Amino acid sequence: MYCSLITEDLLIAIKDTDDFSARSKVVRYNQRGQLTQTIQHDNTGLDLFGNPRYITENKNGDIVVSDFDAVVVTDSDGRYRFTYTGQTLESGIQTEGICTNSLFHILICDTKSKTVHIIDKDGKYLSNLIMGKLGIFAPHSLGYNATNDTLWVGSKNRDWLCVYSYRPKQELTDVQSNSSTSNDKCLADLQIMPFKMLRT
Repeated sequence: MYCSLITEDLLIAIKDTDDFSARSKVVRYNQRGQLTQTIQHDNTGLDLFGNPRYITENKNGDIVVSDFDAVVVTDSDGRYRFTYTGQTLESGIQTEGICTNSLFHILICDTKSKTVHIIDKDGKYLSNLIMGKLGIFAPHSLGYNATNDTLWVGSKNRDWLCVYSYRPKQELTDVQSNSSTSNDKCLADLQIMPFKMLRT
């Protein structure tokens, strides 16, 4: 569930298990509680979502859904844009929490690689954060505060919440890293520095 900062509509990702098809969808409700949009199929009639878990909205209005082993993105009208399934086809991804930042980047918790992936608004892989050095071995939830540029990363297997000072540079929009990039280098490139660790 996500409350749009653009329209103040409520976006909800639903897995329908009332029938054997178990079809999933995204629905939009306006401030009066009226259903105004249902997103379920691509332009060929195929289901867009299998097991939606988290949902958010990018600054350009795109709807971003964490769908267990993929991130599915549509535009604000529900037209399919792209699916991100990991840095490479072989690596795969197991998604949890997602958020976006002021540069339209999409940040994705991946419990398979124990990292946070960073992709651009068109699905191009930019970099990742390796959370293991900070004690977060299963990044589970994300939040971004545009007011003071902080990134919050929650852990699934520990009662820890990591808070970063996050100041992305415009000129780093097209930064690319490979899997051999160290965590320290990644953090330095993206100007992300551990701020504090909280126990919940």
